[in-house]
Amino acid sequence: MSLIDVALTAGDWRDRAACFGLDPELFFPMQGPTAGETVRQAKQVCWNDCPVRQECEDYGVEHELRFGVFGGWTVRERRKLRLLRDMPPGEQPTEELTLDLDWDDDYPQAEVA
Repeated sequence: MSLIDVALTAGDWRDRAACFGLDPELFFPMQGPTAGETVRQAKQVCWNDCPVRQECEDYGVEHELRFGVFGGWTVRERRKLRLLRDMPPGEQPTEELTLDLDWDDDYPQAEVA
């Protein structure tokens, strides 16, 4: 079963997602010079239009998916979210992880499906 198949069998919330019916390659871009722009577009769909962004984020973090954009976050950002969620409440930093659309150099080719 591929990562896309796993993502598509995640539950009822996905039927209400802004990405439902869109080309999955937008959220699982191929390696190459346009990967950063493709991921930026995917993140905008999540953050601007999706009524179930939080459910998708939770799914991506809880299942430790290694590729793709889930809930508007890349795999590296989801790792940070997981670390924050696993910290005891008193030890969590006061700063929150925020949407970053200017991160082309932060999205290594190895993280592109």
